[in-house]
Amino acid sequence: KRDLMKEKRYNDASKYDATAEDLILIKKALHRSSFFTCLDSEQLSNFAKASRLVTYKPGDAVIEEGAKGQNLYVIVKGSAEIYVSDEKGPSPMSWERGKLISKLGPGRLFGEGSVLFDRLRSATVVSSTERDESRENDNDLTCLMVSKDVFYKKVIRSENMCNMFNDLLKETKEGTKGTVSPNTSSPLNKVSEPHITMDDFIRGVVSTDSDVSNSPLKRLKVQNTYNILRRTDDGYQRINLDDFCLFYMLMSRPDPQVDIAFLMMDQNRTGHVSKSDFSKYMGTYFDMDCDFVRLFFGNGQVIRVNEFSQFLVELQKEIGRQAFIKATKTKGDKYGYIPASAFIDILKTSCGWRLPRGIVERLESLYLHDPMRSAQLTALAAVQAEKLKGSNTEEAAARASEAILENVASKSAGLGG
Repeated sequence: KRDLMKEKRYNDASKYDATAEDLILIKKALHRSSFFTCLDSEQLSNFAKASRLVTYKPGDAVIEEGAKGQNLYVIVKGSAEIYVSDEKGPSPMSWERGKLISKLGPGRLFGEGSVLFDRLRSATVVSSTERDESRENDNDLTCLMVSKDVFYKKVIRSENMCNMFNDLLKETKEGTKGTVSPNTSSPLNKVSEPHITMDDFIRGVVSTDSDVSNSPLKRLKVQNTYNILRRTDDGYQRINLDDFCLFYMLMSRPDPQVDIAFLMMDQNRTGHVSKSDFSKYMGTYFDMDCDFVRLFFGNGQVIRVNEFSQFLVELQKEIGRQAFIKATKTKGDKYGYIPASAFIDILKTSCGWRLPRGIVERLESLYLHDPMRSAQLTALAAVQAEKLKGSNTEEAAARASEAILENVASKSAGLGG
């Protein structure tokens, strides 16, 4: 088995003075990735200043699936092709015999997953061999490159991020106080480095989200997210400036739960989720001998980052289906029906759906309470709804009466009355 290719070294690449046009291109590329939409103008400028220029001949590989990632790239000229290994696993030359899944052109970014999350490359990127007649003899792929080390030391350490972190350092109770600046270098002794704790982070950063700060379970999810991203040898949740910047980027994502779930399943940091990864994550309660597993993991298939959102949607449905089947065995009657209380419990706990409290109360009102109590709750909800619409007291009362009659009729029909 041959060794995986090594990427070009940042220090060996050509130094480059980015132009104003390059800065526009970099901003476009970074903001196309939802990981980097929160970068401020200073960070974008830092990226441009730190970039090195690299060129690849048609057919040359830039990164290879399964290799350890070192850099992230923005395409300046030319085009690149993205390949993934087939179901049988990585081939000896995966960019020749792999599966082409996408093509990228100028203003596109790639390679961020390995830089941000320390995972192996999940795909192979190759300089396109397709000839662009408009470029005459110049069909090389040209990219701006930033190494992982430079990204953390010179790109994301902006004044804004340092000021936010310094505000938290002032208030820390168990961390190490101090101040940081964009030019602060990380000491060899991490214990003496200015840092905050997870409690500091929650108090200072997510405290504005009352849904998180008031919920022990959601606070635990935030802490678990940090543990996935960064682990210290002593198990202490020590958050330094680099960790803070990365965590801030992740929590600024439109739906960070998807990224968190992927990171939790991809414990080996391979850049994809295999059947074995999925089984370990789900545990013994999930039935692996099902059509869902065969559909997504049959013949050695794996789930990649770009497929994971849809995979999660289908997984939630499958968890609900399996929960219903188990309920029919433990609580169902001989015809396969389960009590309404068991069904509502499945909707609330097993499907992953975020049911609004009003919907939960409505379900419980309709199916778990006696008709009179249910009618009262329905009337109260109707009055509140009408008042929100601007109805006066008489209109609200009239609508409440209609709601009571509708509810009683519904209950009577269900009882055969």
